[in-house]
Amino acid sequence: MVCKFFRFFEVMKSQFLLFLFLAFGLTCFAQKDYEYVKSNRFEYADKVYDPNIKTVMLHHSTGETLPPIITLGGNETLTLKFDLLSEDIGDFSYKVIHCDANWQPDDLAENLYLDGFNGGLIQDYELSFSTLQPYIHYKLEFPNFNLTPKASGNYLLVVYDDYDEEKTVLTRRFMVVERKVGINPKITKAVEIVERDMKQRVTFSLDHSALDVNNPLAEIKVVVRQNRRWDNAKTNLRPRLIQEEKLVFDDNDGCVFYAGNEFRFFDLRSVRFQSERIANIRKDSIYKAFLSPDRTRQFEPYQSFQDENGNYFIRKSEGYNPDLEADYVNVVFTYPRSIPFTSGPLFLFGSFSDWRIHPDFKMDFKDGVGVYTKTVMLKQGYYNYAYGIPKGGMAQLSLSETEGDFFDAENEYMIQVYFKGVSDRYDRLVGVSRFSSVDFIR
Repeated sequence: MVCKFFRFFEVMKSQFLLFLFLAFGLTCFAQKDYEYVKSNRFEYADKVYDPNIKTVMLHHSTGETLPPIITLGGNETLTLKFDLLSEDIGDFSYKVIHCDANWQPDDLAENLYLDGFNGGLIQDYELSFSTLQPYIHYKLEFPNFNLTPKASGNYLLVVYDDYDEEKTVLTRRFMVVERKVGINPKITKAVEIVERDMKQRVTFSLDHSALDVNNPLAEIKVVVRQNRRWDNAKTNLRPRLIQEEKLVFDDNDGCVFYAGNEFRFFDLRSVRFQSERIANIRKDSIYKAFLSPDRTRQFEPYQSFQDENGNYFIRKSEGYNPDLEADYVNVVFTYPRSIPFTSGPLFLFGSFSDWRIHPDFKMDFKDGVGVYTKTVMLKQGYYNYAYGIPKGGMAQLSLSETEGDFFDAENEYMIQVYFKGVSDRYDRLVGVSRFSSVDFIR
């Protein structure tokens, strides 16, 4: 009897331990799955989620310098390019989502903003040629036979891996515009005397005679951006003057930007020869380029030179197809400073960081050496960049303490006008204007 009891006890104990093991395993699996899905919830912004995805560019197909904006009903297309750092070909699919003026999904039915199917497989890809770092270059042009927007407004392009929409690898914003509004911009100095030499004031008027506007304050929204940045965009602007078919935006402080400076640059089109800003190049498992040390420009005299307003271009001096022949290089940035900034951490900033305050571009301060440093893997080309310090938390980057602010600095501005009338179901993008500050101040 006693033996049977102990055998029963041993069996129950084994089953209980098995139950605990399974329960623990299922809990861990569920937690891992939850974290995986959670980590892949995308933002409605320009962002890369897979660290093996590099050099993401979305632009108008007629030129790399043009923003991703097309006209509704036209024949224009956009081009998406990116690299996968791998020798194995990956399967990537895409879709687009319509958004409101604040870049949030507006729940508009797909058949109301698209003709065709929403997305498909990215089938245009090629392997890199004669590079130390192997990669696969992907390319997508749209609108295409499968997908054509039929509504204006803001859109988010979502690329995901292995046909699985929970495996988002990148997101990119683009816009479709109906040109219904006339925009007349102007740039002047700030009204406040202490700000006149360091800020640029954007004023403009809108001619909305082609629209049926009943309540302009409620139906029209305007966004003003500087150098394609989103972190310091001016929103919730209100007109100072409302006329029958015209709105005038010229408040003293309603749309004023720090002018900044011309962007820093380096030329990495060749790994054989050192250009002006390249101090040294070494060859290891991949190339490593050391930039000449940078310095604070806040108190230096302003110097005018041609820059690319923070953008970059993929180029290679020795070769014919930079998309496939340009190699990846570990670029070392250094910013000497005896003590770290007390106002916050230092970040690299520009189009190559998606105009974001990104942890991969946070500079590291070396105690005892007196220098900030950061190594970033970048594809060969010509790059603009700047240094900045976050303000107001991590929402916006200030370049004033590192780059300085000069009214004469050249900046690109963009005005976007949205309209949602009483019979409209979404925010229509009815006007876009791009212009340079040099058109008004030099």
